[in-house]
Amino acid sequence: MEERKSLDLGCGLKKAAGTIGLDLWRGSDADVVADIDGPHLPFRDGVFDRVRMTHVIEHIGDTVRLMNEIGRVTADGAVVEGATPHFSSSGSYADPTHRHHFACRTFDYLSFSVERRGFMYRILRRVYDPGPIRLRTSGPSRLRKESVRLKFNRVFARIGIERLANIYPEFYEAFFAGLFPAREIVFQLRTVKLPGGDDNVGP
Repeated sequence: MEERKSLDLGCGLKKAAGTIGLDLWRGSDADVVADIDGPHLPFRDGVFDRVRMTHVIEHIGDTVRLMNEIGRVTADGAVVEGATPHFSSSGSYADPTHRHHFACRTFDYLSFSVERRGFMYRILRRVYDPGPIRLRTSGPSRLRKESVRLKFNRVFARIGIERLANIYPEFYEAFFAGLFPAREIVFQLRTVKLPGGDDNVGP
């Protein structure tokens, strides 16, 4: 049985211990120097059981292509985790190399969800329903959304804004993001290999 590995995409100078680092910058801690935004990641199918991508996807031109490639190079059940600035954060716009700005709902275009929400979510959903979303990724793998959470600065976290916003992030983003900006989105996804390469997967 082939040993599975961990991948640190865009590792920079802070490559996680025990991972294979990939970065475009030759002065980084990368084991593999390559362009993450190229047409393909330079790895075989299904070789990783974990992918770390901290503050990487906002620099990518074709986010959907990258997520398809991550699905390809990961094994069934692999964990894909990371963070990216929230669109309400000044940090999302301060860096001129950021090519996209992310909302929690962005991950519904990149992954399917089986999560169950609580009572308050169901009540707020009656007040504001953002409507259906079409999954944009394709191919023999899908990414399943395990968790997508908003993180705030310490002041907003201490007074309960972070807890309230994560009850129904879409409601927060629609009505309160301008008043109480979030710092970042922390996400965890999981690779699901589709039997026979079937492109359909249920929620």
